Amino acid sequence: MDSATHASVSGHYVLFNDDVFLYAPLLWIISYVGKRKANGELSIYTWQNEAGSPENIQFSILLNDILIGHAGEGNSISIFKPISVRLTLFRNPSLLKHFDLYESDFKMSNYEIHSVSRSSASISFYGIPYADFDRTGHWAVWCISKMFEASRALALYNGFLDLAKIYHQDETIVIAKQDIKLNPKVHQIKLKPQSHLLFDVKLLEVGERSITNVTELRDGSTKERLGETFLKFVRFSRKTRRSISFPEWYIKSLELHESPQKQQFRSKTALPDIPDNAFKFRLVPNYSDMDRNNHVNQSSYIKFCMDAATHASLSGHYVHFNEDMCLYAPLLWTISYVGECRANDELSIYTWQSESSSPEHIEFSILLNDRLIFHASTIFEKEAKKVASSLSKI
Repeated sequence: MDSATHASVSGHYVLFNDDVFLYAPLLWIISYVGKRKANGELSIYTWQNEAGSPENIQFSILLNDILIGHAGEGNSISIFKPISVRLTLFRNPSLLKHFDLYESDFKMSNYEIHSVSRSSASISFYGIPYADFDRTGHWAVWCISKMFEASRALALYNGFLDLAKIYHQDETIVIAKQDIKLNPKVHQIKLKPQSHLLFDVKLLEVGERSITNVTELRDGSTKERLGETFLKFVRFSRKTRRSISFPEWYIKSLELHESPQKQQFRSKTALPDIPDNAFKFRLVPNYSDMDRNNHVNQSSYIKFCMDAATHASLSGHYVHFNEDMCLYAPLLWTISYVGECRANDELSIYTWQSESSSPEHIEFSILLNDRLIFHASTIFEKEAKKVASSLSKI
């Protein structure tokens, strides 16, 4: 889908000229001809079948000039040749409506809204999607961050902070800072149908251009605290790509509901310089890493860092850590979103361990064109967990 979107927006396809994620897929028949591991450089080819309709799009994936996957129509099928794979799309596709950020009809399965006000919200999710578990069978930290985002989105769509009163299509909100604190037990949550996750969202502080809130995650059955995120977002112009002020009347309406707990992001600390011995990892985001704000989503940066960290760990760059970093429980992510990037941007990710701290303290900086756009200070548990048995047996 990423390669198809590249082809579509670059004008390569007939009929399709938008993000292909906007077109409803009707049929995928897939043949996996070979295997590929991390770091393998793939060549993905895509074209429309000249003998068929333009909605029939074909794909071939090669590793070292050897076909490992194919999607498209074929006349010759045998156990030695790839079975044809076809992605059929609507001939006259109806582009999905861009989601109105503050509509109340947000669709998501297996959730329940208990309460929403302008200053707080309480929302339950039942179960964790299979896709949220990483290659080691643990709940991926970037997917945990995404579920926190989902709880905030549901709260906002249903009246939290009254953002609908100031909504404009040329404006949005983006995250500037985020602290994610996790109970180690979150890393061990299994894939099971009865898990009940309770998210409580609360306003902390409103400023001229920013709003700070906290979201607490608890076990819905035992009420045990599993984690929390402190988050500062800013009002943002889609045209200038810069922060803008909230209306004065809006600020005053929310100040009445501020919390005494509003000191989380008050102190400003300088971000650390990248040391000369930092591990460097290059990465190019895909369209699937982006969100409706037309930039890479907050959770994608965390995933990028985890990929870089695993490269550093397995290559022997870190002290103490020498396994897949998804095996180590994440405890704290202190994140600054300094800038933004989009699909096809070439990123440089640097990671290192602070010399003044314990080895479980790992730093990340992401640069675009030699300019810092992201920084995270993290803490991991020092002992690696085993591959989760609940998924390894599937």
